[in-house]
Amino acid sequence: LNLYRASQVRFPGETILEEAHRYSRRYLQNVLASGDSLDKWSLKKDLPGEVADALKIPWQRTAPLVEHRAYMERYGIADVWLAKTVYRLPSVNNSKLLHLAKRNFNRCQAQYCKEIQLLLRWWVESRLEGIPHVRERPVESYFAIAISMYEPEFSAVRLAYAKTSILAVVLDEHAHTPGMFEDHSLLLEAVKRWEGSEPTNVSERARIIFNALYGTINDISERASQLQGRDVSEYIRKHWEALIESQLVEARWAVCKHIPTFHEYMKHSLRSIAIPAIIMSSVFFCGEDLSDDALAQLDLRSQFLQKICITTRLTNDLKTYKGETADGDVACSINCYVKENPGVGEVEGIEYVKAVNEKTVVELTWEYLRTDSVNTRARNARRLAFGAGGVMNFLY
Repeated sequence: LNLYRASQVRFPGETILEEAHRYSRRYLQNVLASGDSLDKWSLKKDLPGEVADALKIPWQRTAPLVEHRAYMERYGIADVWLAKTVYRLPSVNNSKLLHLAKRNFNRCQAQYCKEIQLLLRWWVESRLEGIPHVRERPVESYFAIAISMYEPEFSAVRLAYAKTSILAVVLDEHAHTPGMFEDHSLLLEAVKRWEGSEPTNVSERARIIFNALYGTINDISERASQLQGRDVSEYIRKHWEALIESQLVEARWAVCKHIPTFHEYMKHSLRSIAIPAIIMSSVFFCGEDLSDDALAQLDLRSQFLQKICITTRLTNDLKTYKGETADGDVACSINCYVKENPGVGEVEGIEYVKAVNEKTVVELTWEYLRTDSVNTRARNARRLAFGAGGVMNFLY
């Protein structure tokens, strides 16, 4: 199990670790399948469950808070370990540490409850709950980031992320609602103008969405600018303009039943997955001064965020393509690859996308863990992006 975990932290070209990863994964899968997962050298309470979780959720997609809770449940202060002798680990067999961990967990939960109340108030005041056919998911959106950026000091990060992720979902569902393509186009024009007055010649639904977007992004931009000591409002607004433009392209593909090339689809998905708009609206609250150079290493100008977007898009496609294809939304990575390669079937398309995704995850690991000046200056910001992408994959 530890060999498998270690092999996940491998970089491109590390063939020995690749072989170790394949070997240890096959071994663990066989052990679970045979039901012979009891190890005479291990007295853990739930070794099969720990192995199953490790196989299901790779390190890059773990949710730290969920992992912390699992460790509290699986390890006890009376556990013993076997090697050449029976022994106990001071860091595990320690009632004070367990007590502190539970106290901290409960303290964070109390903080989360307060933040959720603020989020729900924003949800109601923005009138988003009254929009038909919009999924009510404010609490889900909040915990999508809380299980990654869980410390109390990241309260502003969690709220900015939750609000913007909700707005991204609302915008996406509006763009893909039948008959709303022109409405969404007019909404894009209003975002480009970015004036306080409501857009005209649009539906009431579009006016509600614009007002919520306008008020929320302006509030986030104002507070972010104060923290950074410079105006970042236009930088943030441009990300939302790009997101809405990408949603229109996807909506046009859906209406026309168009399947683009694999390359075109993946290039376009860097924006349409919504991660850049969400992350780059939240990243200024991480407690770090972010210069233009630092932002260039965090946004889509960097391989770092590109890899996050690609693996999130591919993971989403692998989980949802059948349902979305049945609903008429045929543009996805699998269908693009199959169309582009005559004679290739669905199974081969799935395997290809899985292979690309696994390669991208390895490349992302390198981009995240590489040691350079940018990593040193913006550790919290990079952790936000990496963790947010990982949790999205975890939820899929």
